[in-house]
Amino acid sequence: MDTAYSSIEVLNETGFESSAAHKFELTVYPNPTSDLIKFNQLPIKPGWILIYNVLGELVYRREWPNESVDVSNLQSGVYFVKLISEERIYTVELVSS
Repeated sequence: MDTAYSSIEVLNETGFESSAAHKFELTVYPNPTSDLIKFNQLPIKPGWILIYNVLGELVYRREWPNESVDVSNLQSGVYFVKLISEERIYTVELVSS
């Protein structure tokens, strides 16, 4: 079974790359999933993880630095996972199956 990944490249706050130190790729895997998701790297300080459905409704909120997140209670569909810290906000798409 192939595992799909969803990732987003994050640049500085202006949307323009200013240095390699501000750029990295955040990956959520496996994607799609029906159980747990993990992140390939978390280069930010602990904060919050929020998950929104496609209507923009908050369906999950939790403090983290947990390495994995249980999404087994999500209905099948597309979601947006947002990681928030004091330094940055990262968003990546997730498909729940």
